[in-house]
Amino acid sequence: LDRAIYSKTNEWKFESEYRLAIPIFEHEEAWDTLPFHPEEVDQLYLGHAMTAADAEEIIAKAIRLNPAIEIYRPNANGNGDFNRV
Repeated sequence: LDRAIYSKTNEWKFESEYRLAIPIFEHEEAWDTLPFHPEEVDQLYLGHAMTAADAEEIIAKAIRLNPAIEIYRPNANGNGDFNRV
């Protein structure tokens, strides 16, 4: 499982992302998110299959969280490039 969570194919190597996996065990309390500083979330990349309605909702929430956030959507050409929103 660790290999699936913490690795990716060379096709996505350019992303230079950080991944955080937090196991939730059977008898743990429910939680929504870990505490963080809003300025730590400084970029958002939307998926190409995301609906317009979902993208609008997520963008609005991201901007409320951090007005300086950089938001990117995939180009229509499908070559893996992104445009800043």
